[in-house]
Amino acid sequence: MRGLLLAAALLATPAAAQTDLLAAYATPQTLVTLPDGRKLHFHCSGLGGPLVILDAGWGASSLAWRSVQPQVATLTRVCAMDRAGMGFSSPGPLPRDTASIVDDLHAALQTPAFPSPYILVGHSLGGMNMRLYASRYPDQVVGMVLVDPANPHQDKRFATVSPTVAAVTQGEITASRRCAALAKAGTLKPGGEGWATCVGGAPAEWPDALRTRVIAQRADPALAEQRLSEIESVAEPNSTQVESAKTSLGDIPLIVLTAEGTSRDPSIPVADQAPVAGLWSWMHDEAAALSTGGSNRLVLGSGHNIHSEKPDVVIGAISEVIVKARGKALPKSDENPAIAPAPAN
Repeated sequence: MRGLLLAAALLATPAAAQTDLLAAYATPQTLVTLPDGRKLHFHCSGLGGPLVILDAGWGASSLAWRSVQPQVATLTRVCAMDRAGMGFSSPGPLPRDTASIVDDLHAALQTPAFPSPYILVGHSLGGMNMRLYASRYPDQVVGMVLVDPANPHQDKRFATVSPTVAAVTQGEITASRRCAALAKAGTLKPGGEGWATCVGGAPAEWPDALRTRVIAQRADPALAEQRLSEIESVAEPNSTQVESAKTSLGDIPLIVLTAEGTSRDPSIPVADQAPVAGLWSWMHDEAAALSTGGSNRLVLGSGHNIHSEKPDVVIGAISEVIVKARGKALPKSDENPAIAPAPAN
């Protein structure tokens, strides 16, 4: 309850401040050198502990958390990761599967700027990544929020109730392959083939530097290759990696947010939507059951991107987990000499 009250007490960010916050995404913030020399980028803000780590969905960067991170930063230190090839992070060796992503994250978190323990927050593909991290390193994790997460073997499971869902997923992979091929060929140009669907534009209200960077990156062959590898890895090997590593997370606070609208996508036949919704929620029940302190909550009126459509819900869930983790695992960071906040950017 206290976590919900904290979220309710957060003030809306004024328009001028929102512009400043967006401008910060146009330049790199915290770059960590990995053992192989690559750079992994984090957008960090706030002070205190436990440290919240944010991982976005497929093909997305730390920018995806722009409506959530500033408010969470009023409560504790929070860092949004750019996976390899995304944002300001160096491309990584293929395949870009969940195990590779978790390896990168774990290596980066060994640096003094990222003191444990962690609250892990992942959307969609990021949810699978955070599940694997928590299974591998449970002693470092004191809470989790999974935002409409992807699930092990979900494609095979969906095929049992709606062949259309499998076809939609395969269509996304085919489109990603086309974009990667056009980018590699150097033919992704404004007004040309694939530009509208593979690159598109950026909101006019964004700062010019941010709009320019985002559009240029979407046309980058390296990013297209990384995005393709990410989506090709979702069914396998990601599913086997997450499922085989599955372990009990004890009683840590774990909140799974299930979007009501994910099963109501126009591409899914109306007759299939109810069974798809039931299966989607059931898979999220499985994720919540990783902890005896877990729960699966339906988010009404939201599509898959809850963090942008209903950011207050995600902020509320994270703040609730922060409060529970502090009460169970550690006192507030400013009262605990063992928790040293990372320096502000």
